[in-house]
Amino acid sequence: MLQFFEAPVRLGDPSEAGNNPVHRAHYGRLKASKFFHRLPDVKRDRKLWDHLHDISSSYRSYLCQRLIVEKLNAEIEAAMKKRTDLERTLDNLISQAAYVYTTIEKPSLRGENIMYSENVSKEMRDHILLNSRL
Repeated sequence: MLQFFEAPVRLGDPSEAGNNPVHRAHYGRLKASKFFHRLPDVKRDRKLWDHLHDISSSYRSYLCQRLIVEKLNAEIEAAMKKRTDLERTLDNLISQAAYVYTTIEKPSLRGENIMYSENVSKEMRDHILLNSRL
């Protein structure tokens, strides 16, 4: 564990802080610290530090909830896609069962004729549609 503290941490150039989120957070905290410590009475005001601590805790909670919402939205999107795929599969299976049932019911009708709409009357198409609804 001590090996982590053998050498001091070297931070990057402050001008490149915008490229790295860790550096950006570090330099942002340094600026905030300088801002809050510019007045001598600030260090002794316990109420101010309690408010700042509350703000920090609330912000962490807010970020956590934001990440949870993003994750849940991604899961909702994946679930809706899966639901759509399952709905298409179900419709396909129902149509296939209706075709099979109709060809059993009417042996003169062949599955190829239904697939390619060859020699299939409107009455027969309505009959297939009725079978698929049932």
